[in-house]
Amino acid sequence: MRIPFNRTVIGSKEKKAVMSALERGSIAGGGMFTLNAEKKLENVLGGARVLAATSGTHALEMAAVLSGLKPGDEVVMPSFTYPSTANCILKTGAKPVFADVAAQGMNSGIEEIREKMSGRTRAILSVHYGGLSKDIMEMREMADRDGLVLIEDAAQALGSAASGRHLGTWGDFGCFSFHETKNFKAGEGGALVLGKARENLAERAESIRNGGTDKARFARGQTNHYQWIEEGSMYLPSDILMALLGAQIDEMDSIIEKRLAVFNAYERLLDKYGGCKFIKEYSKAPSGHEAFNAHLFYVVFDSPERRRFFQGQMEKDSIQAFTHYWPLHMSLMGKSMGYHDEDLKRTCEKALSLVRLPLYENLSSEEMEYVVLKADCILREMARGE
Repeated sequence: MRIPFNRTVIGSKEKKAVMSALERGSIAGGGMFTLNAEKKLENVLGGARVLAATSGTHALEMAAVLSGLKPGDEVVMPSFTYPSTANCILKTGAKPVFADVAAQGMNSGIEEIREKMSGRTRAILSVHYGGLSKDIMEMREMADRDGLVLIEDAAQALGSAASGRHLGTWGDFGCFSFHETKNFKAGEGGALVLGKARENLAERAESIRNGGTDKARFARGQTNHYQWIEEGSMYLPSDILMALLGAQIDEMDSIIEKRLAVFNAYERLLDKYGGCKFIKEYSKAPSGHEAFNAHLFYVVFDSPERRRFFQGQMEKDSIQAFTHYWPLHMSLMGKSMGYHDEDLKRTCEKALSLVRLPLYENLSSEEMEYVVLKADCILREMARGE
């Protein structure tokens, strides 16, 4: 039996939706299926204004531009994230300032963010790793108090909610991804969410997304021609991709339920080893979250060597268990900005010792039991060697 780390699930409803888009003969961005997917997302998120995009990266780039960032500004953000989170800041001329992860979990909390703030701080960029937030209410309060922009990188977080609000709706701007590795997939795709205080920027966001033109107004019959009005790019996703996404959103509850079953099985396994010194932490069902999308399950060992042993043994059993981000401050780009590995000690230690287990909605009961059995055997062997 071979268990891949990820498996894309495309069912009959998704195929039917894509065929419907193809049969309409209009598959560019901004069509019926794009508008439909946006409306479905707005309903899920409690009415927040949503604009579909070609990727989570492009949603972040739009958010950075709409935030008014400029050279000399600083944006505090985690180092443990995908490079797009920092690239969107660099594209404006502003500077990303990297914060450490909190003592528990893989997100930067309010204390880690506050520690890196200066008189040049213009925005906070909070990343919801694994579909979980950290101190998002406190970050919203701090942003309001200090006049800062709050951007949520909620790429992994659709379907999760904390303190009474969906993740991705706390910020001035929220950004989702629908890459094939996410819970809800378009192959490639993303969405920008405008916070209540930023809904007045909807037309400008449309312009940026439409090559810097007012083409969206033209499509609605609000002008008899469209023209170039500012800098922009083409961030509109194809209707084919949005047809696929719309069908996935219709299955949101079922997808999350199936993923939670896998997540809970892994948590029960790791609970057996909670007292082992070689396990520093692992994914836990969240507290303070009304909803959780079970995006991923990770384990942090006490050393990179222990992680490599576990990962290698899982591979021998034909199970793919992957590490995750190479911290940005430890990357070549981070070092070119003057960072050193030891600058963010917890991030360095955790990132090098973290491994993720296979988690997707069509992992069968038999496959799940196989992963749990093999992981149990490996962990028991490691415990005997303590």
